[in-house]
Amino acid sequence: MPPRYTHVLIDESQDIPPSLLQIIERGRQVLITLGDEYQLASGVMVRRKREVRHTDISYSVRSGRNVERLVNPLISVHSQKCKTPFEGARDADVGIEHYPQGFVPPEGCVVLTASPWDSMKWAIQLQQANCPFGFPNTTAQQDLQRFMTSVIALFKPQFYSNEHNENGPHPYFSDMDDWQQVRDASQFDEAFLWVESELEKGFNVADITRLNRLGGVPGKRCLLMQAQEAGGMEFDRVLLTPELLTNVKFKDAYAFDQRLCAVYIAISRARVQLYLPYDVVEWIDFHTYQKTRESHGY
Repeated sequence: MPPRYTHVLIDESQDIPPSLLQIIERGRQVLITLGDEYQLASGVMVRRKREVRHTDISYSVRSGRNVERLVNPLISVHSQKCKTPFEGARDADVGIEHYPQGFVPPEGCVVLTASPWDSMKWAIQLQQANCPFGFPNTTAQQDLQRFMTSVIALFKPQFYSNEHNENGPHPYFSDMDDWQQVRDASQFDEAFLWVESELEKGFNVADITRLNRLGGVPGKRCLLMQAQEAGGMEFDRVLLTPELLTNVKFKDAYAFDQRLCAVYIAISRARVQLYLPYDVVEWIDFHTYQKTRESHGY
């Protein structure tokens, strides 16, 4: 680092690799890191050395008191991360609306999903509703398209083959050779069951091409992305899918912790309006009561 620089500031430092932090810490500059461990859904946030001063900042200028009411219960039930209470701004006003089944997101809304299966489901549903949608970037669009193509190839191996794909099957299916293995791995994912039903009805590669034609106008179309990938971003209107707030039992406490973080990220992205399938606090209470499928992880 050139000596003319006196300070290094790293924003969203929860995502920094430990090796990179080690390199930067060896420099002569003052290093300041700012991060939110609840925006790291999986893995452990890198901690600074004990002699480095640590300060918790829990006040949000974007989120108001109604968002605070939703976020603090998420923090309180997480099994590992810090318990510093979240404080919403008194002059911020994020509207919260519970949407009905079959609801079509308004223009410019960002739909935050739980998984690639959920993203595939919502891409199909938005297309069926003639709702223009897009993706954060070309890489995200190509990744979901590759995922959907791999899904169809595994479901209909007699017609399609992943071996003929330019990049091979999607990494999600790296250890799955047939549809039965896919079903075994995703049997508790409601979005997967919905997608499987669409495949049985005849969804194929030609339908993926039709999805890409419903691009719409940037800024007015809906945006589709996974909740855990939205960290550090903010949007005027945000919708959490029912699968993100699933009522199906989680595998263990670790899986529930990851979902708590994904929901935290999704809720705290909204600037103006937040669309929820139902009350988040009731969702937390429901899972606290019904426990998980497996007891290990506590």
